[in-house]
Amino acid sequence: MEEEFPLYIDMHIVWPVIEEVREIIHRNGGKIFLAHPFHYGKTEIASLLEKVTPYIDGIEISNNPKTKEEVIYLHNYAKTHNLLISAGSDYHGEEDYHNLLTVEGLDQQMEQEISSWTKNCKNLIKK
Repeated sequence: MEEEFPLYIDMHIVWPVIEEVREIIHRNGGKIFLAHPFHYGKTEIASLLEKVTPYIDGIEISNNPKTKEEVIYLHNYAKTHNLLISAGSDYHGEEDYHNLLTVEGLDQQMEQEISSWTKNCKNLIKK
């Protein structure tokens, strides 16, 4: 057992478990998204999605995708697993945060799905 190793350090103090992080984010009105899943490259995409799906609220389906098929794959996965979708969540600004629909690979339905939940976010932002 790890705890019995003489040099074991309980890193929970520094690195909280995902359940704690998720609870804090949700309690404060936030959502957890997996950003640009195809950009990690070290893990097979299906395995990565399977591991994180219990902990996330949504998936960024487009952030400089290599192919339209990547976007479609992630969109279908999100719909199948009842997850929100986002695109271009690397936006770092205060105004027009919901105007993320100029990214590659989105069709009109995908844009509408993103717009339907992001337009409500403006009311949640505290200044």
